[in-house]
Amino acid sequence: MHKERYIDYSQLAIANAEGADDMINRVQTKDNIGIACCLEIKEPTHGTRHNKLLILNTHINWDPEYSDVKLIQNIMFMNEVESFVKEIKGGYNIPMIVAGDF
Repeated sequence: MHKERYIDYSQLAIANAEGADDMINRVQTKDNIGIACCLEIKEPTHGTRHNKLLILNTHINWDPEYSDVKLIQNIMFMNEVESFVKEIKGGYNIPMIVAGDF
């Protein structure tokens, strides 16, 4: 494994709330996570353009009564993925597999 990032939506909500107490109260109580993992291919096959692969997975809040929380968690996930991709050499040209219960 080349690099990984654990995404805790409760902690992100607290860190980025900037006085939005309603958001903290709704998002922080949900125990949902995501993970981003960059795998490095040790021996690429002939013709392979990339030596890295991103695997992304998330568990988003399931309750239909909390559709706002789902939206906020998806925004957090995409922001974290973007930040993670920028950290990895090769930038946005890395193939990705994205999974989750969106």
